[in-house]
Amino acid sequence: MFESFNIAVQHAFKEFFHLATCNSNFFSKTQKKYTISAFFRQINLKPITDFLDNLAAGN
Repeated sequence: MFESFNIAVQHAFKEFFHLATCNSNFFSKTQKKYTISAFFRQINLKPITDFLDNLAAGN
């Protein structure tokens, strides 16, 4: 069960670094700070939320 959570977290970090390196608008130089909210809108957090739902359900 925790192995699937670990995989989901690794997927989230891979997605983050992919966005950070491939999407030039993600860390735009014209912005004063990083658009973390844009990251959370774009990233696929479904594997993590599914894991937490299953954990809460006792599966």
